Amino acid sequence: MFKRTMIKFGAVLAVVVFTGILARPAAAQLKVGAGVKGGVNLADVSLDPEDPNFNCCSLKAGGAVGGYLNFGTDMLQFQPELLYTMKGGKGSGNADGAEIKIGAIEIPLLLHANLTPGPIRPFVEVGPAISFRTSAKFKDPTGAEQDIKDTTKVADFGMIFGGGLGIGPATVGLRYDLGLRDVNDDPNDSTSAKTRTLSILFSIGFSR
Repeated sequence: MFKRTMIKFGAVLAVVVFTGILARPAAAQLKVGAGVKGGVNLADVSLDPEDPNFNCCSLKAGGAVGGYLNFGTDMLQFQPELLYTMKGGKGSGNADGAEIKIGAIEIPLLLHANLTPGPIRPFVEVGPAISFRTSAKFKDPTGAEQDIKDTTKVADFGMIFGGGLGIGPATVGLRYDLGLRDVNDDPNDSTSAKTRTLSILFSIGFSR
């Protein structure tokens, strides 16, 4: 229910923002911008059904770094990004010390809307994202680590919802990346595993 509600919210917000772009006066000046961004991820993995041998998951800290382009007006932009992001989760309870560690190249395709003009700009953003797994490892509670790339899907799909504040060429934002695809590719395990990532990101634009 929560996932369906979030997807519907994202779709409605995307329609509103896109309609706003189309409704801008013809004289509105279109701009092209670019920048770099990076920050911290707090990630976990949603298992269905839950594994009795692996209490998953508490939040696992990781990083994200990359760049972006944006196209549009001062108020409304289309913003594709290219990020290296670290996802996964940490075990708890009887699985304390265990970790799932996933590295991925992610391509968010966002609609970015500034809520007010000027140098200080609160904003919201929403859009789909596709990511391509570059690494996947599992560390058990004893510290032994194994590669699990062969049992995880290469591609993942998700929806991103976020907001934040722009100050001049810089922004700070909070976003939630809701994984929509079961990334478990183990033929001997029917458990569904979907990624969940909360990110705090900082960016600097170097051309506007």
